[in-house]
Order: sequence, then structure tokens, then C-alpha cells
Amino acid sequence: MEEFTSKFFDESSEAWRKNKVKTSIMEGVFEYRCAEICQNGKRCINKPYSFMDEEKNEKYIKYLGMDENNMYCKLHCEKRVKNIMMNNLQKKRKLK
Repeated sequence: MEEFTSKFFDESSEAWRKNKVKTSIMEGVFEYRCAEICQNGKRCINKPYSFMDEEKNEKYIKYLGMDENNMYCKLHCEKRVKNIMMNNLQKKRKLK
């Protein structure tokens, strides 16, 4: 078993915080954030969008699957769906 060291704790803490952002509500309170990496190389700070909550979001489930629920903000969900739809369209055109 790996010895518990401050380095181990720091690495574990950093990994746990990857998809969370500290809130200003009170000390030690964190909120989940979008998993998308933006053009500036930093993680998006928007809150994840739960597309399972709304019936009209069947397209998200169809294209992103259940695994990606609560991982991306609404903006990045839309971008991912559009990219998948464009890739599918391009594949269909190549088959013709």
C-alpha cells in the first residue's frame, strides 16, 4: 500500500478538483463545472447542464449518450451535438 504523503494528498486533491470550482458561498464548498477545455487551454467555468431533466433534450441523449450527462454546459453540449451531426453527414456523403 502506498504510503500517505503530502505529495500523494496534493495529487489526489488536484485530481478531485479537476471538474469542480470553489464557490464564494463559504470556505470548502465546491461546485461541478463543465469538462470542456476552451481555446485558451483552460477548463470552461460554466455549470454542467443536466439534459436528462428535460424531455425535449432527446437529441443530447441520442448523440452524446447517458455517460456525458452532467459533464458539459449547455453551450458545449450544443457544440458537441453539432460536431457529431456534421461528422455523420460527411460520412453519409462519402458512402454515396
